[in-house]
Amino acid sequence: MPQLIRSRRAQNTLRLLQILLVLEFLFLCYVNLRLTSHILDGDAADLYGHIMEMGEQGTLFLTGWQYTTTMELDCVTLLALPLYLLTHKIFGSVGIANILFVLLLAAVILRVVKNLGGTIAQGTLSVLLVLLPYDVGMLDYMDMILFGGSQYLIKVLVPLLLIALLTEKERRPSGTLLTILYVFLLFVSSLSSGFYVLLMGILPLLVFSLFRWGRTPWSSDRAGRLRLLVLTLLTAAASLSGLALQKALDITTREEELHLIRFEDLATCLLAIPAGLLDILGVYPSTATVSVLSRDGILALLKGGMTLLVLGIGLVVFYRGVIRQKADENVAILTVLLPFTILIMCFVDTRYSTSNSYVESRYFLLGMVPLLILAGMKQEPLLEEKLRLPAASCTIALLLCLMILCGRSVVQAAKNSNYCYHLLESVNAIDADTDGDIGSVFVLGDNDTARILRLLDRSRTYAGTTTDAPTQLSLSDNYANYNAKDHFSQQNLVLVIHGTNLTDYLPEETAALYTYAATTDWFDLYCADVCPFGD
Repeated sequence: MPQLIRSRRAQNTLRLLQILLVLEFLFLCYVNLRLTSHILDGDAADLYGHIMEMGEQGTLFLTGWQYTTTMELDCVTLLALPLYLLTHKIFGSVGIANILFVLLLAAVILRVVKNLGGTIAQGTLSVLLVLLPYDVGMLDYMDMILFGGSQYLIKVLVPLLLIALLTEKERRPSGTLLTILYVFLLFVSSLSSGFYVLLMGILPLLVFSLFRWGRTPWSSDRAGRLRLLVLTLLTAAASLSGLALQKALDITTREEELHLIRFEDLATCLLAIPAGLLDILGVYPSTATVSVLSRDGILALLKGGMTLLVLGIGLVVFYRGVIRQKADENVAILTVLLPFTILIMCFVDTRYSTSNSYVESRYFLLGMVPLLILAGMKQEPLLEEKLRLPAASCTIALLLCLMILCGRSVVQAAKNSNYCYHLLESVNAIDADTDGDIGSVFVLGDNDTARILRLLDRSRTYAGTTTDAPTQLSLSDNYANYNAKDHFSQQNLVLVIHGTNLTDYLPEETAALYTYAATTDWFDLYCADVCPFGD
């Protein structure tokens, strides 16, 4: 009788987890299909514009294009571009592409859990933990693997595919499909982002597998050793082919600009590592003061607790499975990437800017996603026997709270870029009053707004400056000659933050060319018949 009760509780727990997973997937579908056009930032706008330009020019390799960090192929572009060619609707194409990638990510996670001996419940919980939209915003968790540009989704998928292949117990037709997918995505990522995935995601897994099998007799797992050899050769071929093609196309990515840490920056760089790691799920507020007992405060505490729990589980398994070589810790392969990432960061300056006091959290994603999978596998067995009912109830309740609070943050973020649509309406209204001759718009001190407006309005040229260089036009992810003087029309608009003066950004003689036109949201708009900008 007690065994029957436990079995029923296990089934009920599994059903609840599956219901939560379905709800989470439906929410991600809603966000990707309905909110992609409303949750915009500079990086997403540049990427969407890049996709549109590739579609309109009919090529992946645009002549004269200036890449910011990568070629932007190993992200949502891979599926969004063919969808855009079919529909010519960029937001819908990106949304559908992300949904398809989420399904692929979930399938790979379930395969990894199954290969490591996990149950359906463990796989369900692992997928749920990975698909939670912990933080939304440019360079944050959700935007990196679940939404928008999903710039790190393929970078995360490639190591997970390798883990799935390395842990296969028997040959299956689906294994061949996984191998083909692994080789293809690794080639694309190497072409687009250089050696990043090979170094940070693939090499540690191959070395770990080689070390593990090197401690056992040859006859114990000949199939596994042969599989490792074949995967190593395929990895080398895919990576080197991608890198060679990138060199042949004379394309430079930011990964080539990495440098060793200077001794004078050593303390700052070492302290930057835990700062980025602890904030990987968006725990700490960036600017605003948040009350601990507010909804945002409670959400931050829940995410902080989740971060510590996941890292704690990873640390214990790494010690038992990698350091102590315990045979019962067959999931230790999931813990390899994060320590290796931290080790590399102790020698290579991975800060996006030398002025940063932290490492951007996205650099930890390759190691954190496997740890989230591990956490799902390790937490589900804790819900057993007498502890099953209260532990399951607490687990479900906490997951539900995270889903609701994180979802609320995502929906709120949909309002953040509405001001750009208001600005575009004002620009069109002013243009109508001037016989439709305004062909260029400049946003001073806010280049991100200029990047978003450029996406929303393809009929005009938009350029922006930063607060650090208010008179120097910025250029990111566009044609190298975009800011040429003959690219802009003489009749133009300038947008500045309301409450500031044009002379705060421009020399007096240049500011005198402009006359006030309107105020929209927190921007003042000025019009001129002469364009003083351009390189």
